[in-house]
Amino acid sequence: NGTRSKYHVSLEDYALNYKHMIEMITNWNEKSVAVALMTPPPCDTEVLIESRDNEVTKLYAEACMNLAREANVPVVNLWSGLQHPSAANRAEASSLRWRSDHLSDGLHLTPMGNYRVFELVVEMLERPRGESGLGLSVMELPRSLPDHSKIDPDHPHISFSDP
Repeated sequence: NGTRSKYHVSLEDYALNYKHMIEMITNWNEKSVAVALMTPPPCDTEVLIESRDNEVTKLYAEACMNLAREANVPVVNLWSGLQHPSAANRAEASSLRWRSDHLSDGLHLTPMGNYRVFELVVEMLERPRGESGLGLSVMELPRSLPDHSKIDPDHPHISFSDP
């Protein structure tokens, strides 16, 4: 139940944890590792009256955005990026249509919500460095694992072994 939940992380700890993660990742190999942050997505307070508040979630999203600015790393702003209706429903008058488009139960993403996250991540990856992006072409990113279409469903371990 919100801040009373055993899973609740204070805003201060949230920011500190993110800061430690950025430092840990960049210390691995600063030249070959790209770091980007992602804000928490919005929630539907009307559905999750007892456990979530979108205005509190906004505070966590803002803390993430501030950390990204301080650390000079790109950020995917899910909190605001998901609070718009899907392209198919933008003409509809309701500004709350994003809730049913992107959230299945007030918290978890629908397939359309997951697709919107994908779009926001690709936008960030392809934006030039210095403009809150990583300047990477998604189509040219190297794969470290085989494409899902190349995995043998009967013997998946073979697909992951070295040639």
